[in-house]
Amino acid sequence: MSTKIRNPFERRTDEKADQWEAFKIYRDMGTARSMTELAKLTQTAVRTLYRWAEKHEWDRRIETYYEWQKNEKVRDKAEVIAFDMLKGAEQTVSGLLFVIGADIKYKQSLWKEWWEIKSSGREPSFNPPSVSTKSLTDSLNNLLESAERLKSLRGVDEQGTAAIDELVEMLKYDAQIAETTG
Repeated sequence: MSTKIRNPFERRTDEKADQWEAFKIYRDMGTARSMTELAKLTQTAVRTLYRWAEKHEWDRRIETYYEWQKNEKVRDKAEVIAFDMLKGAEQTVSGLLFVIGADIKYKQSLWKEWWEIKSSGREPSFNPPSVSTKSLTDSLNNLLESAERLKSLRGVDEQGTAAIDELVEMLKYDAQIAETTG
């Protein structure tokens, strides 16, 4: 009698404790798996073990278990890679924040110097920066928002993917604006 369970390799409701223990030992024996060795370990007759194995589909359950283990390893590896990607994205955002912050300070100092010269009645020998501080401040605010989203993530999910996509689009847009105004 087969009972519906979450994973086929888990204990079945119709499987007694000693049958379940024997199955786990047999499953974990790996390539050295043998009913004779299992009989020695469990002190159960080989014939009985064969009956249990057939009744509870040990071979199929073991295959399912190894497939599940392999998928879990792949999933774990994917999570590590995704986390590293998010960490890299966060570092990129931090780097961009530094560059934009330095650029804003530089342009503000140029504007300040330009206005001081202009206010004194003299004509400045240079033009003020072509990109306004306001557009740079807006870019900085957008980057800060994206950085906060990235920092708040605990794994890769739709929000994380959306935050990265949004950051990419925002950077593309800022680059296009810089080209047209530069």
